[in-house]
Amino acid sequence: MYKEVGTDGECRIFALVSSDGDLSVQNKEYMDSKDFVKDMAGFDMSAIKSVQEINLDKKY
Repeated sequence: MYKEVGTDGECRIFALVSSDGDLSVQNKEYMDSKDFVKDMAGFDMSAIKSVQEINLDKKY
């Protein structure tokens, strides 16, 4: 995970994930799972304003 630097009191967290499958489906399944609830224990969920998916293509 990465945290954005230089924000005005707010920050964005970035999670880079690679997969051969459909990440949109996997993301929804994970966010609906008990594992997600367990992973987020201790975090103020009301502080999350949005979740965005950005698909990147590895090209050289």
